[in-house]
Amino acid sequence: MSVQVDGLISGLDTTALIDSIIAASGIPKQAIEARVTDYETKADRISDLVNRIADITTALDDMAAIGDFRSFAADYAENDAFSVAVDGEAVEGSYDIEITEMAKAEQWVSDGFSSSSTDAGLVGDLVFEYDGETSKITTDGMTLTEIAAEVNDVDGLTAYVMNTGDATSPYRLVIQGDDRGSDYSIDFSGSDPPVSAGLGFDTSANQTVAAASAALTINGVAVTSDTNTVTDAIPGMTLTITGTTTDAVTVDVSSDPEAIEEKVQAFVDAYNDVANFISTNSIYDTDEGIRGAFVGEAGVRRVTQGMATVVTTEYGDLGQDYDSLGLIGIETTSTGQMEIDSDVFQAILLAEPDQVADLFTSDDGFIAAMKDQLDVYTDPTEGSLSVRQESIEGRISDLNDDIEAMTERMDRMEERLRKQFTSMETTMGQLQGTQAFITNMLYTTTTS
Repeated sequence: MSVQVDGLISGLDTTALIDSIIAASGIPKQAIEARVTDYETKADRISDLVNRIADITTALDDMAAIGDFRSFAADYAENDAFSVAVDGEAVEGSYDIEITEMAKAEQWVSDGFSSSSTDAGLVGDLVFEYDGETSKITTDGMTLTEIAAEVNDVDGLTAYVMNTGDATSPYRLVIQGDDRGSDYSIDFSGSDPPVSAGLGFDTSANQTVAAASAALTINGVAVTSDTNTVTDAIPGMTLTITGTTTDAVTVDVSSDPEAIEEKVQAFVDAYNDVANFISTNSIYDTDEGIRGAFVGEAGVRRVTQGMATVVTTEYGDLGQDYDSLGLIGIETTSTGQMEIDSDVFQAILLAEPDQVADLFTSDDGFIAAMKDQLDVYTDPTEGSLSVRQESIEGRISDLNDDIEAMTERMDRMEERLRKQFTSMETTMGQLQGTQAFITNMLYTTTTS
């Protein structure tokens, strides 16, 4: 870098002069930097818009999951015996439910042994039948742990050695079925007597849990189940049994249109959020100096127009009376917002659930049409918003390249100017020295 001689000879403030020249030369760069800021704001807003549109898609998927647009709720007193869940196939009504038996898996526990890792002293075969299959283990010289391992190799059975902490005979062999239900008992009657007696499996006292099916009554009708989850007794109702009752518990099942309306409202909220976001970022007010990021973005305006078209379309291919959202109480206001007339919507939902379901979920219905429309904007490769965002990011990159090039040119200009002014000061200094020499010579000649 050159040495700066700042007006020592000329008296000029050369640093300020150079700074002024560089500042004037940097005006085009500042304009480009402002454009970069504008483009970055546009890119951020478009990214936000894409995320908001994704919320609409999520709401649409949630509505599609409703299926037949029937919803029911089960009302009953909380208890420790069972819980109830209902779906769209439920049947309205009142059900008195009593649980008398839970489904259980059978379990046997042997007599106690002093060791689990030494010869248990058994001689003969342990034979057991489970789920129609007979298995045999020759116990001669085996430990309890080894017997448990052999039992574990049998499908449907689990065995282990329990340490009860007893002072003399703490170790007991536990054998239990993996399946609940009265059909899944364990039969040791085919075992050699010394083995059965040695383990204590010759007496029902060591059967700590007997295989049992769940037993209950629904409105006085007896129902059995091999599991504690009863799904087939009443259409659309799942009973999860956790205990037994002392008295009947009444379960009232009724239609629950509010649950469906909540999902539709979630879509309406997401739709309105996108519409508001576009509107807010499209404000242009010269008096207030406001220019929204979406001003001049025709592709963004088409998002609002396209969505509005879908929500106001009549889906005549469905061939039904209720073929538009407006006819079921979902309306578009003068400001472009959507709102639900709850009374109208729920009345039609109760009266014509099949038509409402088809309007939303049919291949020719609203959800499919809206998702197709949104895909036009947000498809990662071909969506108009995705393409526009990629274009903006490319423009930002080009402008940043221009800024970098201009910065380099300005740096070179500043270096050149500093060298030139330094050279000027040096030359002026030399000229002043020459002038003084000539003046001195003239004075000496004149006075001699």
